[in-house]
Amino acid sequence: MESVFPIILDEPNKEMTIFLKDRFMELCPLEKEWDNLLRHYQDGQRAYHNLSHIYSMFTKWDTMGLEMDSSLEYAIWYHDIIYDSKAKDNEQQSADFFRQAFLNVMDGESLDRVTQLILSTQKHFPLLEADELNPLMLDLDLFILSAPSDLYGKYSAAIRKEYAWVPNELYRIGRTKVLESFLERSRIYFSNVFFELHETDARHNLELELNRFKSQQ
Repeated sequence: MESVFPIILDEPNKEMTIFLKDRFMELCPLEKEWDNLLRHYQDGQRAYHNLSHIYSMFTKWDTMGLEMDSSLEYAIWYHDIIYDSKAKDNEQQSADFFRQAFLNVMDGESLDRVTQLILSTQKHFPLLEADELNPLMLDLDLFILSAPSDLYGKYSAAIRKEYAWVPNELYRIGRTKVLESFLERSRIYFSNVFFELHETDARHNLELELNRFKSQQ
């Protein structure tokens, strides 16, 4: 499988938005749900967790030549629908939002599966041990960590922008803990395909960012 990096960090443009709408309407032909997605992902406080992130996850999946599962697709769409950098429960709120939106139009088993896929992004650890899509969901979400250095730098700056309300020293401390927690894992990517293609690059980027923060002490 060829290793490609279809990540976009720029603000969503008209062409991207049309592509995403067409894709969503194929999955869920409910205009009001698309409007809800658009309203939340374009709320103005997002520098990284926006429609470009969703677009990049789908684009990466499409390069892998795998068949998309509807539960995974719903989880991608809704895993960041609620995002507030000051909150501690964005994933839970996103899962609750999804369940409320589809409570009367989706069977209970599917609701539960999508909910667990969304909630697994809170600590970035699979909650559905027997579900091969759960590792892939998490790996798609963190694909950016293995980006080329210039793109990773833009990602890092975008995350800082979302936490602009945090003083520099406190951000350095908090971000350092996040970086160290990922590097302490035996593997960042859970699926074999992501691990083999992207683990080394992800660790390299995280170590560089961590060393940069440590040099500021």
